[in-house]
Amino acid sequence: MRVNDRMIKKANRGFTLVEILVAVMILAVGILAVSQLTITGMRSHSVTRLKVYARTTMDTFFETLNGLPANHPYLVNPDPAALDLADTINPDHTTTIQDQSTDNIAYEIYWNIVDNTAGTTPDIRFRTIRIYVRWARSRIWSDFILPMPKP
Repeated sequence: MRVNDRMIKKANRGFTLVEILVAVMILAVGILAVSQLTITGMRSHSVTRLKVYARTTMDTFFETLNGLPANHPYLVNPDPAALDLADTINPDHTTTIQDQSTDNIAYEIYWNIVDNTAGTTPDIRFRTIRIYVRWARSRIWSDFILPMPKP
């Protein structure tokens, strides 16, 4: 009977304090890792949402430009000698659009225009427009080619 009593006492003994501390530390490390992933995911979602809105703004603005006549001031390069689409210091044109969502961010749209060339002569049938959308945190851009002239 004595052996049986010892086995029962060992089985009912429970966890030691060290075992509980190790289990709590492992649990705490796991919770911290998950919370960091959650914070990173929320930040990434916020940045992605701003970029999607900026891209939508850019596409909408391109559609607006595409609907304008070829001689509209927005589609004319004010300095035909300037052939730099990447000039963000002195762009050909600029405007600002205010975000109407809860972020209330101002998106600055600026664009440069270059008449396409076929060899050494300008090809007046097409123009390349590089549209930039910039906001407080970042900037995106894209090139569009507009067929010209339009009625």
